[in-house]
Amino acid sequence: MPVAQAIPIEQERVPCLSTRMPEYHSHIERSPPRSPGLAAVLSFLYCGLGQIYNGQFGKGFLFMIMPLAASGMFLLGFLGDVAADRDIESWAPLLIMIGIVWLAFWAYQILDAYHYAEKLDRRRR
Repeated sequence: MPVAQAIPIEQERVPCLSTRMPEYHSHIERSPPRSPGLAAVLSFLYCGLGQIYNGQFGKGFLFMIMPLAASGMFLLGFLGDVAADRDIESWAPLLIMIGIVWLAFWAYQILDAYHYAEKLDRRRR
């Protein structure tokens, strides 16, 4: 029985322009210095402002819109129950859960702005 032989295939060699892998955050070296404290204070004042200050525009606008959209949906549901004379006392557990989630999100986005500004500052040095 004949044995199949591997046919050599010539591989095209592509010259390597750089031995260093491109970094995901290459814009960091070009960015102006950022103050972690100011980034945290801006995020404390309004969700997403610290991220926008750090140059994270998409994340900042998302952090600004998320609470507004969630509050709007909640308010529409709540007002619908009030207008329909339904029992609104059942909303209490939901309000507590929403408050806890809101506080966790608020704290997260403040810490995120602070730590990203620190990272920007460290990479610039």
